[in-house]
Amino acid sequence: MPKVKSASEEDILNILKILPENKKTEVMDFLRKDSGSNLLNLEKAEKMKEPIYKRPFDISILLLAHVILFPLWLILWSGIHLLIWLEDRCPIFYRQRRFGKGGKEFTVLKFRTMINDADKNGPSWTMEGDPRVTRVGRILRRTALDELPSLLSILRGDMSFVGPRALAIEEQKFLEEKIPGFEKRLSARPGLTGLSQVYNRKDESHRKLRYDIKYIKNMNLWLDLKLMFLSLWNTIIARWDKRSGKGKQLVETRNHEGEK
Repeated sequence: MPKVKSASEEDILNILKILPENKKTEVMDFLRKDSGSNLLNLEKAEKMKEPIYKRPFDISILLLAHVILFPLWLILWSGIHLLIWLEDRCPIFYRQRRFGKGGKEFTVLKFRTMINDADKNGPSWTMEGDPRVTRVGRILRRTALDELPSLLSILRGDMSFVGPRALAIEEQKFLEEKIPGFEKRLSARPGLTGLSQVYNRKDESHRKLRYDIKYIKNMNLWLDLKLMFLSLWNTIIARWDKRSGKGKQLVETRNHEGEK
């Protein structure tokens, strides 16, 4: 039987809601065997409600920050745009498909930090000391300013300011295969920053899962404010971009499996 590819995840979930329980069970059993499907994650995530403050908080911060700090935003958006273009005259932005809450796919927009068509010259993820990262890109990554265009994803509701990091589809699937329960981090909307992003500086995969689950279980307004303040400080002192890269993550997961 072929994998479910012809309909969107939302369409299939709507169909599941009107099926008799016996038929629904048969369909769900099939989806469990379909390794390429995230419909089960989507259904579980839809049942998990966000704290009531979350969406109003995101929109309020987004609007207030742009109104109060408009001159700064103008300098950042225009200045970064110009620096990227001057370095190699190539596209300013980079688009990537990622997994959001419940495994729903969305497109994230970032300032480009690697050479043009970097995906054709290596993996889509960044390796430690990756030569494809541009000079401007290194600065943007250290300050996390390459994430500025992701504010559009917050405005659309695909992301939140605080939450688990949204991973590229290939990376999320890879880690789900290596780490039991890794899909549980998809039960909340992804964020620009989060518990793992702040405290798991080398982005170790097992620690990422532990921190993300801890955040999901303890999500509250004061924790979000604390993480946003720490993230702002990391940007000011250029302390970001310690992600070790997929090659090191593969060794890490294999070593962890060997210890069991």
